[in-house]
Amino acid sequence: MSQRTLRLVIILAAVAVAVLVVGSLAYSGGPVPVNLQANLDPHLVSIFGHITYVDAHYQPVFKGFIANLARSDSKPSVDLVGEGLNLQEASDTALTTGNTVEIRGRFYNKPPVLPDASWSAGGVLYIDRVVVFNQSW
Repeated sequence: MSQRTLRLVIILAAVAVAVLVVGSLAYSGGPVPVNLQANLDPHLVSIFGHITYVDAHYQPVFKGFIANLARSDSKPSVDLVGEGLNLQEASDTALTTGNTVEIRGRFYNKPPVLPDASWSAGGVLYIDRVVVFNQSW
């Protein structure tokens, strides 16, 4: 094999490796988003209480918010997971005003693993409705 042919083979091999590396980086796309609607109990529940904190997230794996609800019925507090700006804004309003809320959603059979989240003993609820009342009970 001539020097020229050998150089051409080396260059083609280098280009092929570069294409594979760049292609695999482009394909990886970063972290896989968490499916927040997986592992939900099929039964809807409504719980009343007061929002004690709201933590908004906008990360590659989780775009939504986490909140905590101190229940009106003296049971352990419940952590809330939600998606959607309207639910977060209603939760923020309830936190700011201290007004009572009704939260509707489904409990997780197995809560998702989210960045910086440690779940409370009362369970984790994926919410689809927040009703803020005009007073605190």
